[in-house]
Amino acid sequence: MQADVEELSVGFNLNIPPPYRLKAGKYRGFTTFRIGPGGDFDFGNDVSNLSGDSLTVNFELDVQHAFMFEFPPGSDRAVLEPRNGWQAWLAGGKAPQRIYRDLPFRVWSTGPFKVYKLCQHDMGAHCAISSDEGEQVAVEVAMSLPAGIQHRGQAVERLQLPTGRFAALQFEAAMPTLNRPGQLHFEVGRNDVQAMLKHPGSNYAGQVTVVFDAEL
Repeated sequence: MQADVEELSVGFNLNIPPPYRLKAGKYRGFTTFRIGPGGDFDFGNDVSNLSGDSLTVNFELDVQHAFMFEFPPGSDRAVLEPRNGWQAWLAGGKAPQRIYRDLPFRVWSTGPFKVYKLCQHDMGAHCAISSDEGEQVAVEVAMSLPAGIQHRGQAVERLQLPTGRFAALQFEAAMPTLNRPGQLHFEVGRNDVQAMLKHPGSNYAGQVTVVFDAEL
């Protein structure tokens, strides 16, 4: 009995981690099958006219992630104030324990990314704001993210951001995150607030740049 094989199809099922846990980029690989008696494809001893004794299949996986942080208008300026403003202190009340501002944003992310900050005025691990007279106080910069994004397997809640690219924190996707809320937190603590109050009428200012980097 003679049979002619004119066409043969092979299907593949790639066993890979969830794509949202992979870095963006192209992943390549290959596998080689042996053809002939005792091989991966064995058509019998009397098969002839084979084009070769092996078949190499090349694979390419292109991973592209959604990655966007959206801030409302006016988020380029964060005015630090006590809770409920300055009126209580101006009316003779207690000095504020802290001054702060929380900036909300929306995030779309389906893969890992890094975050770090850059400071106009550096003060150790912190950024600083400076008065017209050159007095400086530290500003803590922290971030909260939705539950679908984690840092070292933990939820991200008021996590302080490091300064500089080489100290950047890496965040992983526990699940795809689409249009979920997060916050940046800026705060001057009690001791520094006390120092600021010794210079009434002074204006403190400084620039803080928060970098969201998907190019891992």
